[in-house]
Amino acid sequence: MADIHRRRSSSYSISPDSSHALYDKLQDLIAKEKIHLNPELKISAIAHKLDTNVKYLSQIIQNETGRTFIEFINEKRIEEVKQRLSNPAYSHYTIIGIAEECGFQSKSTFTRVFKKTTGFLPKDYRN
Repeated sequence: MADIHRRRSSSYSISPDSSHALYDKLQDLIAKEKIHLNPELKISAIAHKLDTNVKYLSQIIQNETGRTFIEFINEKRIEEVKQRLSNPAYSHYTIIGIAEECGFQSKSTFTRVFKKTTGFLPKDYRN
């Protein structure tokens, strides 16, 4: 990884090209494998799949999105929840059932993240 240089402050400088390339690989992984739907997902597992380390991946997510790993993954989960709430094939599912299938383990976390991301409570969004 020639484009990653250690600084005195113990942080890493990642070239913009390397950052964008790894972020694109992350986006592809999410789109193809739907890894964000796994409620047990850990950044270390993603870093391993992308052949990088947790620190680099965390920094790249922060640089590319301005969000932490958890915020980034939760936003991906909310996108999936919104798609399912709008899909008539899921009309017989409860909102919490959909949230659980999309990786949320806690009703309160789901509701908080959904409201923060969309500006609506889940039931209001569905209606």
